[in-house]
Amino acid sequence: MKLTTIRTAAGTHAVRLDGDQHVDLGCGVGHARAPQEFLWGGESVEITVEGIGTLTNTIVKG
Repeated sequence: MKLTTIRTAAGTHAVRLDGDQHVDLGCGVGHARAPQEFLWGGESVEITVEGIGTLTNTIVKG
């Protein structure tokens, strides 16, 4: 298991993932939360996997 840190506008979360697990950030449930939460243009999602590196994606306004 590797320690994975996920940083979004909503906060930072550290989780342990097995090799067959994945992170899905495109589920579109922000409208169902109270209060509603969405990613906006200019915000970033950053995923760091211990021993591998960091992937950063910046949201672009569509």
